[in-house]
Amino acid sequence: MKISKSTVILLVFVLMLSIFVANVADLINVDNHVLDDTLHNTDMKKKWSQPKFYDIGASFDHLIWFLQISDIHISIFQDPFRITELKEFCNITVGTIKPSVVLASGDLTDAKAKDKMGSKQILEEWQYYKRILDDTEISKRTLWLDVRGNHDNFNVLTLESKNNYYSNYSIQGKKHPRSYMYNINIGSKLYTFIAIDACLKPGPRRPFNFVGMLDEHEIKSIHSLVNKSKNSNTDFIIWFGHYPTSCILSQTNIRNIIGKHKESMVYLCGHYHTLGGAVPNMYTLQQAGFLELELADWKDNRMYRLGVIDHGQFSFIDIKHKEWPVVLITNPKHALYMMPRKENIMSVIKSTHIRILAFSIALIKIVEVQLDDKLWFECEHIKGPLYVLKWNTTNYREGIHTIRVRVTDIDGRETTIFQPFALDGSRLSFRILPRLILMSNVSNIFQFLFGTVLVLLVIPLCILRFLHILCERKQIHRPRFRIKFFHSWLRKLWILSTVDRLFFPLVLYALYLTVGPWAVGEVIENQTGIIFAWGTFIGNSFLPGAFTYAYGFFQLFSFHLPLMLILANRVDKRLQNTTKPNNKPLSKICFILQYLPIILLIIMQTCMAYFFWLAYGTLATILCPLRTWSIFLAMMLWHQVNTMPHSCLRFGLFSGNQLHVIVHIGNMTSLDLRQQKLEQQRQLIAQKMKQKRQSGAGGMVQASNISSTQLTSHSTKWMNPHKELRGYDGPLQFNISQTNTDLNTFIENKDMEARINEVSTEGNFYQAMETADCADEESSPIDIHSPSESLPCPSPLRVAPSDGSSTFISRENNSSSPELEGNVEGNIEHFVLQPANKKMHYKCRITRDRKGMDRGLYPTYFLHLERDYGKKIFLLAGRKRKKSTTSNYLISTDPTDLSRAGESYIGKLRSNLLGTQFTVYDNGYSLMKDDKRDDRFNPRQELAAVIYDTNVLGFKGPRKMTVIIPGMTSDQKRVEICPRDESETLLERWKTKNMDNLIELHNKTPVWNDDTQSYVLNFHGRVTQASVKNFQVVHDSDVDYVVMQFGRVAEDVFTMDYRFPLCTLQAFAIALSSFDSKLACE
Repeated sequence: MKISKSTVILLVFVLMLSIFVANVADLINVDNHVLDDTLHNTDMKKKWSQPKFYDIGASFDHLIWFLQISDIHISIFQDPFRITELKEFCNITVGTIKPSVVLASGDLTDAKAKDKMGSKQILEEWQYYKRILDDTEISKRTLWLDVRGNHDNFNVLTLESKNNYYSNYSIQGKKHPRSYMYNINIGSKLYTFIAIDACLKPGPRRPFNFVGMLDEHEIKSIHSLVNKSKNSNTDFIIWFGHYPTSCILSQTNIRNIIGKHKESMVYLCGHYHTLGGAVPNMYTLQQAGFLELELADWKDNRMYRLGVIDHGQFSFIDIKHKEWPVVLITNPKHALYMMPRKENIMSVIKSTHIRILAFSIALIKIVEVQLDDKLWFECEHIKGPLYVLKWNTTNYREGIHTIRVRVTDIDGRETTIFQPFALDGSRLSFRILPRLILMSNVSNIFQFLFGTVLVLLVIPLCILRFLHILCERKQIHRPRFRIKFFHSWLRKLWILSTVDRLFFPLVLYALYLTVGPWAVGEVIENQTGIIFAWGTFIGNSFLPGAFTYAYGFFQLFSFHLPLMLILANRVDKRLQNTTKPNNKPLSKICFILQYLPIILLIIMQTCMAYFFWLAYGTLATILCPLRTWSIFLAMMLWHQVNTMPHSCLRFGLFSGNQLHVIVHIGNMTSLDLRQQKLEQQRQLIAQKMKQKRQSGAGGMVQASNISSTQLTSHSTKWMNPHKELRGYDGPLQFNISQTNTDLNTFIENKDMEARINEVSTEGNFYQAMETADCADEESSPIDIHSPSESLPCPSPLRVAPSDGSSTFISRENNSSSPELEGNVEGNIEHFVLQPANKKMHYKCRITRDRKGMDRGLYPTYFLHLERDYGKKIFLLAGRKRKKSTTSNYLISTDPTDLSRAGESYIGKLRSNLLGTQFTVYDNGYSLMKDDKRDDRFNPRQELAAVIYDTNVLGFKGPRKMTVIIPGMTSDQKRVEICPRDESETLLERWKTKNMDNLIELHNKTPVWNDDTQSYVLNFHGRVTQASVKNFQVVHDSDVDYVVMQFGRVAEDVFTMDYRFPLCTLQAFAIALSSFDSKLACE
């Protein structure tokens, strides 16, 4: 079996994707990671596997609650309500909830200039922060633990710098300039809070301090804090900091440090601002067994967090400021946030009471509980915010259940919350995106993105240049691409890779960004630094690269990649103009379109350079190859591509089969005689077509002057005699240049023209014109025109039967005799099964009904025969069966009864698994299933088979279909095909080329129209929209005789016209096969 290149590429891509997915799944997986990740001692593992048991009842002991607030961003330029509402939080919220601790996890001030681009510490903002804490006397009411964020470290050289206002204006900064620890005794338990300060040292201006770092000294300090805590026999450790663990660089993974201590419960952080609201609940359970919870910012969202440790169970809830009452269920705990390594599930199973904390600015009136949507029960108030309700856990020990709590205060404010819980260890899963963000390493992600786009920019150009050298030496053949889009861009990039003046600057600039300095200037005020992709030097300090890779990725992706494509397109156009000069001056619109992309690119890069100047000043902007110099590079290369001599253009046209060198040093040689003749003939035909359109023949705008016969007969010559029609997904609009050798000359055929002129006066089929087929997300739609020419009268189609006699599909020899529009003759059941009258053609309309709960996936199709004055006659209805392994459409003469057992059931359409082969049956009994049934009991006939050529992603252009129908006898009756075994079926007989008494039809091949830049078929006004579903069925012996045609006229309305030898059921089933999805054809 021959395996194509595209198949190999697809398999390699699938393999690489599988490896990538497997690695991501392993990264975010929790259940399969055992304690070996963090523990090496067998005794310790045993202790970890048995968390401490607590007797959970109505006791107020073993209970602590605290608050967290993050990313406050106090600013003197932006949103003054941040300040006033922070004061409300300290006064009202803290005063009402009365937490033991308040954690302020970084970005206490905004530290950004009024233009939002510059960044430095602003004294007034720190003064506001300190004034709020002093005015509210927060230190007297609770323990306020604040820690620095990246904004609090903007432009700070050392901890001793004067502008390090954190040390003077925060509560903890004076005692603890970096990481620190606090122990708190409440009741019989000792709780430890450890703050992690991962701010860069020194702290550059934004944006290069997005990622934090812990050096060896800070890691040792954190180990020391943990050891002190364990020596104090702490029961629980709560970690907090500004940076998420995925955003902290360190030689020792901070997750391992946190996770290797069984007392560690949770790591609380901020910094990501929920990615602008894209990930509102950024929570995950780390592989080391602890929870990591990112809190939405105070800056824009005014969020804070209530955390509780109740009898060894950690619970939390994030709350919007000013929302009351605040309610948190601590037992049973939320099933999503269970920590099997930290919490003993038996404590919950053997608990006697449901426990709830409720807070409000007014007195709590009532607290009620509902389990699994049953009755509401009132809770008992124990002390402070604690309310309990006695319960029996035996009723809830299997599966996941729901608890709902409703709290009402005396002012009428009411809050209702609910959460799932499980007592059998059932687990819920965190969402994928939060897990990826919090469990990965953003530095590695940034490096991967930067490296990927760098490879895409450099490697293809180098490969193309290397292949060009091999081609010049005749060591390999010219590369080919079957996909038109790739074919075009491969040609452009190939040409670009051969022009030294463009190739080397593009490649060397991209490589320079990986090793050379990006900017030299004041990275910190009054401190000159040098920024590289892999790190930043500031004085004697070095900061490893992290966010720099993201910055470089954006530069390469938004500037360098578009620049390369713009230059490739322009050099290709330049070469085409060189080989076939056009003396006509460019119009203003063409001139603007030619220069618009490069102008927009330079403007965008200039804006980026301006923003960089706002952030780092004049010196850094001048000495900035990343931003400023790239502008001059783009201008220089654009000037080169427009003014360089012809001798620099080494390579010419890349067409499907060959590349031609047509330029000599100094002057271009003339085209060879053959190429000139082909070009002259092409221009002559194009001129004739234009004259015919302008002459008013047919009276239609954009109508094709070449009849369907002429287009069909010359389609293989017009495209390429050695190639099939090719396309890509979506409307086919190929910008084919005059120099593309795939468009070979159209040679006029006088005999064919004479035959074309024999047309009937009544036939009214249609031609199509291109519009996007929005409703059909499929490939290669066929466009339509609307000329007034009629359907040509056919010559007979002949199929040789097995006995040597002739099977005819013919009409009267008098071609001038017009066809009549068909009408229903006799009853519907008989009419839809009889072959069409030879002297008539039948115009039908199919309506697709997709309204209803399940009709989006299983629509109903109604077939009507069109009559004069807008009247129509119902013929058939069809609908896809719901519970079937393959597509199976039931067809009925009753639109209200689409069941197989119904009296109106007339036939069905069944497909294979891939949707590439269909068989049409009548309503008889299958002889293959019941051989004992008498043949007189209406044996099932196979009326047609439809085969679609495989065409994955539409790479081969429009659909190609084959229709097999039973042959016709001399008295115009259909040959009965009633197979008794698989070998007698239409599909098997077609595969084995046993075509006795069978007729093989094909869809008419659409042709490429150079004027409309689309595939077209002549449908004679019966279709108004382009679609991949549009087709005409013909016999190879006479492509003028259109047996059937089908196409779109509205989103859910299609026309279906057919002739002898098809019957209504056959035509309708063939149309239904076009509606069905095809895994291997789209």
